[in-house]
Amino acid sequence: MVAVLVAIACGSSSGAPSGSDGGGAGEATSSTGGASGEAGASLGGETSGGASSGGGETSAGASSGGETDGGTGAGGEPSGGASAGSQTSGGVDSSGGSKQAGPCEAGTSYPEPALDGSPTRVYSATGNGLFEGVLWLGRGVLFFSDIGFNADPNPSTLRELTPPDTVQAFLPDSGTNGLALDPNGEVLACAHDVQGIVRIDPVTADKTVWVDQYQGNSFNSPNDLTVRSDGTVYFSDPDYQLGSRQSETGITGLYRVTPAGEVSVIDDTLPNPNGVALSPDQTVLYVGDEDGNVWRYSVAADGTVSNRQSFATIDFPDGVGVDCAGNLYVADHQQGAVRVFAPDGSALGSINVAPSVTNIAFGGSDHQTLYISAGMAIYTFNMNLPGYPY
Repeated sequence: MVAVLVAIACGSSSGAPSGSDGGGAGEATSSTGGASGEAGASLGGETSGGASSGGGETSAGASSGGETDGGTGAGGEPSGGASAGSQTSGGVDSSGGSKQAGPCEAGTSYPEPALDGSPTRVYSATGNGLFEGVLWLGRGVLFFSDIGFNADPNPSTLRELTPPDTVQAFLPDSGTNGLALDPNGEVLACAHDVQGIVRIDPVTADKTVWVDQYQGNSFNSPNDLTVRSDGTVYFSDPDYQLGSRQSETGITGLYRVTPAGEVSVIDDTLPNPNGVALSPDQTVLYVGDEDGNVWRYSVAADGTVSNRQSFATIDFPDGVGVDCAGNLYVADHQQGAVRVFAPDGSALGSINVAPSVTNIAFGGSDHQTLYISAGMAIYTFNMNLPGYPY
């Protein structure tokens, strides 16, 4: 929903009913695989105040290029040590990333992820729906969105799993999909009921709308998000949960929201963008789309985004996650697996899980338990290195 960020793996996934299974069964062993693809066309950057030298657009209109205005950060959580990469404690490092509390330690050499073995199903439910947006909280619980397919727009309940397998409703009728944490430990959620980004108090469950429009038009159905260390949010807005409502923006876009709530378009050319994550040093933004592309964008020290490049291709990239070594974990919704890629885009292997894999988050006291949502089930997979909680 990543290094120093506070929670991205807006989890995130389509929430579309096609291909989902009721119980999420079908565990399997891991295997090598996954295609990578470097290069690709680059896009011009844009700034919130005017066009960039790369030919992007201003915050007043959509562009096919990147935009700039924030910084990046990926999944950390409020309790814990320093983030991975060359970040210093507080301020901005030479690579443009900023420091944030999280599970990763600066200067640590992490091993290559061990992907042998089989995931364990710890919870499952029956019905017509899909689990989404897994998010690990520092108090030792896992949040996830339970999306049903029996209404228009689809209903959603925010649930809380206490390990190993106790589940209860935390916020009924939450309308949520992807989940993340802001730098203060408050939950940020993509909410398709209000067509925006909401804040949820992780203790009281109070829900308030943060942003729900761009240039006076409602978003479609925000899906996944990631938060950098200064509170800048990057999120995807496909139309999977739009239902019978009409799109007011006319695009399926990738957006940035400044801590002050100012919204700008990063890319308006992606076909139903989905999973979103930041690299540990907050200089790379990853986004998957419905056509099977996983893209990487450059993120400047001020948070602006530019230079879209092809990173990898898989059948249907859903939610994404990042470990402390900067490896990217991509939910392959169609194939029921998690594909793992090194920062250079090379394929490291796969974890075969179950049909309709949607999201990934690192949790547990040492952040070395990989939580995976697939169909209407939650799985765990023991890792040999830590990662970010969404």
